[in-house]
Amino acid sequence: AEKTTAQRNLTVAYDRFGRLQTEFRLKITAHPRVADKYIFSLGGDFTSSFEPGSIWPRPDRMYSQNDRLFLVYNDLKSMHNFSIWLYVTPTRPGKLNHSLQLNGEPEIRFWQFIYP
Repeated sequence: AEKTTAQRNLTVAYDRFGRLQTEFRLKITAHPRVADKYIFSLGGDFTSSFEPGSIWPRPDRMYSQNDRLFLVYNDLKSMHNFSIWLYVTPTRPGKLNHSLQLNGEPEIRFWQFIYP
């Protein structure tokens, strides 16, 4: 599945359905814009329901605050799409609601169903 913000500046590609303890990939893409730094944040059920694995490219900084995971990328000079691949493993089954935000702008809300 894929969701994009109304401003068309951020897209997430993800598996709508998954299986408990089976890793899958999220692809997050920031579309061309003028910004030296991208701060992606994932919230909702994300931090309590997934164990993050590898992230490519590696963020310059990563932290969690108020049940949100933040991935910070500094010194971005390119005006091309910038994508990150985040591999995660679900740690609980059921319907999970997530949110994704870039630089504090309006967020994308999406859901997944994780089978036991």
